[in-house]
Amino acid sequence: MEAKNTVPIIVWSNNSDFAGSLSVKIPNSAIAVSRDELHSELEKNKKINSMIVLAELIWDHQGKVISQQEFAGVNLIKTLRRDYDLNVPVLFVSFMPLKTLLKPDREIITAISHGYLQLPATPQQMIAELNKLNKLSPVELLDIQLFSCSPAGIINSKLHQLSGISQIVNIIDNKEIRKVIIQCLEEIHEVYHESPAMCISDFNNKFTSIDKKNINEVLQHVYNEGQLLINKYSTGLQAEGNKEVARKPWTALLVDDEIGTNSLLAKKLDEAGVDLVYTDSGEKALEILKRDDGYRNMISIIISDYRLNEVKNNLIHQQKMQGYSFLQRVGEDFRSRILNAIVYSGMPRKFLMETFSSFTIRPEIFSKKDYAPHDEQATSILVNRIIEKGEDAYNTMVALPISCKGWENHLHKTYLLYRNLQDYPAMEYKVCEFCTEWVKEFRIGNNPASPMIKGDAFGPKKNEKEEDTINRFIAYYKTRRLAQFLHLFFENKNEDSSDKIISTLAHPDRKMDSPSAKRGFFSQILGFKKEEFPLGSTMEDLLWFERDLQIPVLGSYKKFRIKMNEAEQKLGKYISGNSKLKNDLVTKKYSFVGKNKQQLYFNPSNNNPYFFDTSDLGISMEWINTHLDGFSESELNDYVSINGQLWS
Repeated sequence: MEAKNTVPIIVWSNNSDFAGSLSVKIPNSAIAVSRDELHSELEKNKKINSMIVLAELIWDHQGKVISQQEFAGVNLIKTLRRDYDLNVPVLFVSFMPLKTLLKPDREIITAISHGYLQLPATPQQMIAELNKLNKLSPVELLDIQLFSCSPAGIINSKLHQLSGISQIVNIIDNKEIRKVIIQCLEEIHEVYHESPAMCISDFNNKFTSIDKKNINEVLQHVYNEGQLLINKYSTGLQAEGNKEVARKPWTALLVDDEIGTNSLLAKKLDEAGVDLVYTDSGEKALEILKRDDGYRNMISIIISDYRLNEVKNNLIHQQKMQGYSFLQRVGEDFRSRILNAIVYSGMPRKFLMETFSSFTIRPEIFSKKDYAPHDEQATSILVNRIIEKGEDAYNTMVALPISCKGWENHLHKTYLLYRNLQDYPAMEYKVCEFCTEWVKEFRIGNNPASPMIKGDAFGPKKNEKEEDTINRFIAYYKTRRLAQFLHLFFENKNEDSSDKIISTLAHPDRKMDSPSAKRGFFSQILGFKKEEFPLGSTMEDLLWFERDLQIPVLGSYKKFRIKMNEAEQKLGKYISGNSKLKNDLVTKKYSFVGKNKQQLYFNPSNNNPYFFDTSDLGISMEWINTHLDGFSESELNDYVSINGQLWS
């Protein structure tokens, strides 16, 4: 990074003379002395490529005033790295010596692309330090997000650092090994500001000596202590060893010829509540995906090896379909699915990244050299990432606005195509950037132009190039997102939002002179139900509200979604106990069309309905009502009970 390209944001506690002089003496810089100013500068300076951050900030990322001793500047960068994918170099400055400042939960200071300079220092010294730092690559950013930006990640990183001790236990003095392990116990407790005294005493009593025979037991003990801390503070409760783990509502597919259902990875996934489907063949994996219900597929994430072998006549041969060929097929054949993927292979990570750089599916890379299949700590880190990506795919899928016929008929297919494009992250960033800028202009009364293009409901055109289809879709996609903002904006003012949204966003050539035309604009053109918001928003919409506009909608959405999931399970269990309803579902091929032509689908494996918004709940009861005449008295009582539970 050259000095002439360094355009830092200077993050300071207040606009002191020193802070003000910094922003003057460092060319093209901007200063932020509050949370709001920081977000404003980050929005304005899209090409910002570095930050200078005072470690002793007196405000945090939520804007709260706090003590200097909390070193909120360090926590602010962890939040920006983790939640906003900040990848620019960061120089921390502080009046404290680095040795005094550095604690386990602040070790991001010493991570790649981070620098440190003790004050007082000149602007020239700061620029010189910044010029030693480079922008984080995607892999480097992921590494920091995983191991430096959350308490659980920091603890897992500390535990992982111990894994090499088992190889040198006979070389290093016993006292030195004990010293390293006790230091690790101290540091993982310090992450949560908890005293390690009792834990260390227990450790010393249990392991009076450490040698090659018991080193694995020693490391397992330390690992268990770390997981107890993570479980305790992630749930707010003491971890209960015999408490049953809730099963995830999604499934992982493992494709590997070496790692099977008895592996450590499979065991850890099961302990975390993840159901696993295993196969050692890419061809079998494709068949599994084909059988998985495409409407709301249970498989959310694929973990695949790069190379797949098989034994023939006592000789090892490469399978006809290799792992990379399998994932290429997944990207081509299942573009209508919300699927995440992880490549878990013994091949070098750089090679793997280059291989998959042009694939439609965008897998995350984990090398078995760095995350050994027999390594407890490494496997736990991998499992955590599998869960994160599985949850991400599942949450994206259940948030889809499929209950709106306009979305399902016109926008849904192209949305999935758009989301699976190789450059989707960059395209989504541009959509967010456009919508955020539009909102800023609207709020100051500048009447920004609508992104809507001329035409009726979005639909594919004959012989149209994919690129052109995507470009047309994005116009509708932006308009739909802005309609959600305007709905909130006018509802907050206790004004009817429909006419105002239409007058602001509809294309001038489209006539809106009747109630049906106005309803059609929302239902058929935008595929948006105002009355269901935040249900009926895509996950990208919800994240845009939270991250770009700082409008908290995710919390409300998650509460609704939990209730919807519970309703699905309750109704599925009720249907499974009623032979008439079960048989009718089989006859109807697990779907029902309501009086408003809206279609509701059911899961063939457990009879759970698929609820995307509250109207689906009404359709499910409409279906059951068609069978009430054949119910016995006890069945009617059961129906009244389940009806009350669902609508409470």
